[in-house]
Amino acid sequence: MAEKLSTNNLWLSDIDKIIHSLPELDTLSGKSIMITGANGLICSAVVDILIRYNETHTAAPVHITAAGRSPERLRERFGKFSGKKYFSFMNYDASRDRVGDFHADYIIHGASNATPASMSAEPVETMLANMLNPRSCYPVSKRAAETLCVSYAAECREQFTAIH
Repeated sequence: MAEKLSTNNLWLSDIDKIIHSLPELDTLSGKSIMITGANGLICSAVVDILIRYNETHTAAPVHITAAGRSPERLRERFGKFSGKKYFSFMNYDASRDRVGDFHADYIIHGASNATPASMSAEPVETMLANMLNPRSCYPVSKRAAETLCVSYAAECREQFTAIH
């Protein structure tokens, strides 16, 4: 399906309209962007927009790092672009991994446990994956602390019940 999407004229026409409505994209020329959750619904579209921008503009390309927890799904979705100098993959699970010594001018954080089953089974990991922004760390952490404690308790209770 991914291969078909990247050549679908209606999809490409919609992306072209989006690019035309966002002249700010020109400021990203020559910059690097890491997109976590690149296999997800929203961020896969963001990756498509940036790829299409690179393919249709002569300015310095935007270097795109598509990050996701399933390298196979990343290759399936974006493999056609893996040979491009401006495109790379990164195996990344936001609930467990830390980026480390990686540089990007911008990070679009779209990774999360998005399925109800994952959110129920791993509420702690879901919260940790979504609390990466230092902009308002104090009030966010205060609001999240109670939910995090309750989530740890729920996971421990489920594990204890499963053992006994």
